[in-house]
Amino acid sequence: MPVRKSKPKTVPIVCSPVDAGRRLDQFVATRSGNAVFSRKIVKKLILQGSVALNGELCADPDRAMKTGDVVDIMMVHEAKTKMLGQKIPFGVIFEDADILIVNKPSGLVVHPGSGNQTGTLVNALVGTRRKLSDLGGGDRPGIVHRLDRDTSGLLIVAKSNRAHRALSKAFSSREVHKEYAAVVMGRVDRMQGRVEQPVGRDPHIRTQMTAVNPQIPRDAVTHYVVAERFPQSTYLKLHPVTGRTHQIRVHMSYLGHPVLGDPLYGKAETMRLALHAHKITFTHPTTHKTVTFEAPLPDDFKKLLKRERAK
Repeated sequence: MPVRKSKPKTVPIVCSPVDAGRRLDQFVATRSGNAVFSRKIVKKLILQGSVALNGELCADPDRAMKTGDVVDIMMVHEAKTKMLGQKIPFGVIFEDADILIVNKPSGLVVHPGSGNQTGTLVNALVGTRRKLSDLGGGDRPGIVHRLDRDTSGLLIVAKSNRAHRALSKAFSSREVHKEYAAVVMGRVDRMQGRVEQPVGRDPHIRTQMTAVNPQIPRDAVTHYVVAERFPQSTYLKLHPVTGRTHQIRVHMSYLGHPVLGDPLYGKAETMRLALHAHKITFTHPTTHKTVTFEAPLPDDFKKLLKRERAK
């Protein structure tokens, strides 16, 4: 079914010497002012002919930027979300007119993608008939950031476009502080540490990321603190500074302590991925006050801790 669209408006951006040499999609994703989007959304805009470079349409996301280049983004927002609404349970930690703090269960995909057109958190959100931001595109209403399917815990959803812009800028500026709880394989010796190892797509396994010779390395930093040691595993609190895909899972595997239940970067087990987005702190997009939200450990996570203590 075709989606009615509003009249396009342009958002011009000028390339400074600092950004010279960056890819067009990277430049737009990080320098689009109040219209900040994920690189995937930006790439889609470029390929569909919605981005002009120096007055001419440019459909090459890899085009290297030069100082003084002017990029015009022709924004066309969908007038109405056409996503299928479904009755799928999810937890709500907080809600007001602008934001919704969701406690996502493990196993729930955040938004539709290849092989997951239904049964996602987005379908669940649409099913509640809440008003959601439309800046992320028709298949991602309200979605500002993501969690892996098997990671449980806190996710911020934007209900207004104003909130979406402010939150996107906060994530881009690394002003959103997250704490994860994880149980990893083996005993971590140091009580605390910092992993500063670039992460990127694995050149040999396209569905995975890696911290060892990635195809396009991107800086990635994760802090960790030991919360409790068990005979065969360790309970950690982790604070990712950056937000790369699978970052915590890749960094823990890089250290030799993959997250329990991680079939991609560790050992396939019957348990679910032992990773939970426990706490998040950020500036509220409309009150401008610092807010912190916490999601209690799920019952299956508590059972895992009890099991590991008993070994």
